[in-house]
Amino acid sequence: MESNAKHSAITVAMARRQKTGSYALILRSRHWGRLQIGKLGLLTLRPGYYIYVGSAFGPGGIPARTAHHQRVQACPHWHIDYLRRQTELLAVWYSFDTVKREHRWADVLAGEESCRLAMPRFGASDCHCPGHLFYSVHAPQITDFERRLRRMDREHPLLYLAICNTADAGLPGKKRRRRRPASALSQAA
Repeated sequence: MESNAKHSAITVAMARRQKTGSYALILRSRHWGRLQIGKLGLLTLRPGYYIYVGSAFGPGGIPARTAHHQRVQACPHWHIDYLRRQTELLAVWYSFDTVKREHRWADVLAGEESCRLAMPRFGASDCHCPGHLFYSVHAPQITDFERRLRRMDREHPLLYLAICNTADAGLPGKKRRRRRPASALSQAA
């Protein structure tokens, strides 16, 4: 058990240096519409919250990938780039790791009663998951997500939260980027 903990701590430390890991974008739509998602098809957009899970193992890791997602892209590259044109980015949940955990995150969201798959195959063209985009009428809570995640994977690294827009996000904090473990959020509440 002790050697697993040491290995896990070393793995997380390596991932922090490399800035690699998994993330979830918390997006909000205020309106109805139909949106063409590249060659994938049409997405029926509805008011509510969209949660997109992904991983960042390329150059720049999570900071580079989330910086990309914060900007609306003139020439969309990924499925999420099309959706970002019509939604507001509220927050990013992320963890540093050398293991891709986006599939586990998608499993957790798929098992949540308040979430449903928003569009089959969205963000999942390189894997066997049904999709990586989920929809909820209610704002997702990182503490609830982390609790469900830890039930499936006790060794999962800490989750962090970057708040992009607190004006309407229903999250604590000021209008600035914050980085703190998800477990610290539950203690602060």
